[in-house]
Amino acid sequence: MRDELVAEASDSALLEALTGNEIALVADKTNLKSHSAQVAFVTSAIVLARSGHRVTLLAPDLELRQSSSPLRLGTLVGALVELGTDLLPGVEFETGAPKSKVDLEIRFGDTPPAVAARSSFAVQADAWRARLASRADQWGASIDVPFGGMAAGGAAAAEAFKITMRRLRHFALNPATFDTFFAPAQTLNMAIAPPDVPLPRDLGEFELVSGGAIGHASLFAISRILNVSAHARVFDDDRYAISNLNRYMLTRLSDLGEWKVWHLSRQRLGRMRLEPVPERFQSETALSRGFDSRVLVGADDIPTRWEAQRRQPKWLGVGATTHWSAMASAHPHGGACAACLHPQDDPTVGPIPTVAFVSFWAGLMLATYFVRELVGVPASGQEQQTFLTPFRLERVWRSSVPHHRNCPLGPHVRRVA
Repeated sequence: MRDELVAEASDSALLEALTGNEIALVADKTNLKSHSAQVAFVTSAIVLARSGHRVTLLAPDLELRQSSSPLRLGTLVGALVELGTDLLPGVEFETGAPKSKVDLEIRFGDTPPAVAARSSFAVQADAWRARLASRADQWGASIDVPFGGMAAGGAAAAEAFKITMRRLRHFALNPATFDTFFAPAQTLNMAIAPPDVPLPRDLGEFELVSGGAIGHASLFAISRILNVSAHARVFDDDRYAISNLNRYMLTRLSDLGEWKVWHLSRQRLGRMRLEPVPERFQSETALSRGFDSRVLVGADDIPTRWEAQRRQPKWLGVGATTHWSAMASAHPHGGACAACLHPQDDPTVGPIPTVAFVSFWAGLMLATYFVRELVGVPASGQEQQTFLTPFRLERVWRSSVPHHRNCPLGPHVRRVA
């Protein structure tokens, strides 16, 4: 937030803007029948609440098609309300009709408006496409692919955060740029993958390097595949701190102090089995564990990406964030590698900028690349990397990754398979 504001903006002003943002999620029974819609509702609710917003849930308490962590109960509203008692200090979900006008009403499908709101829009999705507009069609009852729904939920959360920023406009460093960047999206029609990409049920064996925010978002995403199974190893040597709670999709307040990998190994994520490796990833560790499968890297530390790529796995995907933006890239064996894309280290000095929906988008895009690889519909060479700013999803940048002449891993990684 401070990237955009003058130094005179106090912590209390920023916190007041975050927690004063009142959002109503409105959906009827018809528009919540599908797994896609339920996942969209859950995603938006969790990401909104992790930003400190005050969220009211106005929806029937339907049985969930699938209940996965961080949810513990089997019904939609009940599971979210229970999660809200153990999410962030002072943040809980409400269910009664708001007593005053809310800042934003987010409607699902063609659910009609239900509250007095300063702003209102509808979201809808199909398998791999998210839509946002003033009105939407009914959410298809048979849509089981959850990725479009998660994209819709992530887009809605970013729109809500813009309201928080507009509350602080009088502190703007550059008012003209500020107004353009944080302007509401009028419409959004965004595909994160081709419409015919099928879903795998068995993800096989994979490695997850880092149990941080992007790793959490990736696990959240792939665990929403109905009846999914997998065996994964998760590498991380850190414990949860309170600064993680705003963006770690699978954590609760009561998880503070736990080792990340041991916590993740106990989560209900379909039929995925996560094996904890409570160590910082390094080549020696990888060799001792037969490191040759597909790899997801959620570490912002660039040398860690190099270490994972150095083992020449079958496939490697990277998710990362920088300030308001998220990126992901896919690196099949023999192609341009992660070190070709990031050939120089960029060590961070000081606190790392973090926000809930940015980390979520990085993990969602990484999970999308991974799923496409598994089902044999990989991203084309012209879409090997994706870079986006969730505030401006009307413009998503996709491009190839060329071989870098000075790749720090050397020509051995760049050979053609």
